[in-house]
Amino acid sequence: LEALINLLTVNETYFFRESRQIYFLTEKSVRTKEKIRILCAPGSTGEEPYSIAIALLEGGYPSDRIEIVSLDINSDVVVLAKEGCYNARSLHKTPLSLQEKYFTKEEDGFKISNNVKRLVTFHTLNVFDESLFDLGLFDTIFSRNMLIYFDEATVIRAVERLGSLARNKESLLFFGHADFVKTPPSLIEHYEEGIKFYTVA
Repeated sequence: LEALINLLTVNETYFFRESRQIYFLTEKSVRTKEKIRILCAPGSTGEEPYSIAIALLEGGYPSDRIEIVSLDINSDVVVLAKEGCYNARSLHKTPLSLQEKYFTKEEDGFKISNNVKRLVTFHTLNVFDESLFDLGLFDTIFSRNMLIYFDEATVIRAVERLGSLARNKESLLFFGHADFVKTPPSLIEHYEEGIKFYTVA
């Protein structure tokens, strides 16, 4: 079953994909610099959680106050995420200054800095597994481009489960632009600075 899941799941991603949401979160977070826990579900091969970590560091966020948890149902991509080695295509939207600061050029690609890697914990996990709730509560939840594969009932169920991990009513949830057309009943939709985000109802 695990091999079948690994074969069927799509893992198209790169650093700073849909970066406006990431920078929006960064701008909001650096105002307080309180300890922040962020969930990426799914996190695929690590580009998204590592991008968030880099953006926070660049914004002046103290590294000892950043904790990012990434999960994915595909065990193969979790292994790759933990290794933190990427090709040039994964970095095609990453400014050269950030490439030089947070990556080491190697013969077969780019390896992410340990200063970034240590901020992210990776898990092989299905959002419908009960062990999801063992991860604790989060200040921000990213779930982008996963729900497009679900029918409406499954989207509602997945969003409810993710929303139950929100620390409080101020916790922010970000989804992909095509993840759903109608806002699920467990969420409240917000617009600010041209960015759509959600809080739990």
